[in-house]
Amino acid sequence: MIYGFINDFKISESYDYNKNLSIILSIVIPYILFVYFRKKLAKENRNDTDVNEIGKE
Repeated sequence: MIYGFINDFKISESYDYNKNLSIILSIVIPYILFVYFRKKLAKENRNDTDVNEIGKE
């Protein structure tokens, strides 16, 4: 979809280039988002107390 918006959904004669690029983008973009959200969630959850620390108080 993103590649289509960039090129105004124009497909050239070589469908292999468009197919390969869309496969690469469909793998790379979700991976980048996954890494970003994983780091963001890890940073937010550092202040949570450990299960073993709850009973010590």
